[in-house]
Amino acid sequence: MSAPPSAVIGSTAPTSHRVQANGLSIAYYEWNAARRGHGPTLLFAHATGFHARVWDAAIARLPADWHVVA
Repeated sequence: MSAPPSAVIGSTAPTSHRVQANGLSIAYYEWNAARRGHGPTLLFAHATGFHARVWDAAIARLPADWHVVA
């Protein structure tokens, strides 16, 4: 069963971020940053050689009020 389009993240664009850790620059994307700390946060991780946006299709189907990081 799928949610109606207005009730899923699919219509929102992620914001791009970078963090420095142990001399490395790590990029990540965040959907619904305003929801951070106000409900569930779901973290998507990927294998080496992939890009965080590999999760776009799955994230697009999540409830619109979830905070997501990939």
